[in-house]
Amino acid sequence: MKPLLFKIRSGSAPSDERVVRDDTVTRGMDLALTVLLFLGIGWVLDRWLGTDPLFMIVFVTLALVGGGARLKYSYDESMRRHESERAAKRAGDGR
Repeated sequence: MKPLLFKIRSGSAPSDERVVRDDTVTRGMDLALTVLLFLGIGWVLDRWLGTDPLFMIVFVTLALVGGGARLKYSYDESMRRHESERAAKRAGDGR
């Protein structure tokens, strides 16, 4: 006799169904950790040089601008790939 949890999981979706991965959480964590890393580097430099908020502000700004640019370019690339796949599928259908 199979456990009830196994029956529920096995009956919910076929095993050959493709799972679409969404890496939004990964991108968000990457951006947050990058900002924290740059904040830490700025804090260490500020303590060492005695310029209290200067390097923290500069490095966090650089991290946010770089992270935003990275998100934009990766989004543009995924949209280009998606559009080319749709165009190829339409061409294959004969439309």
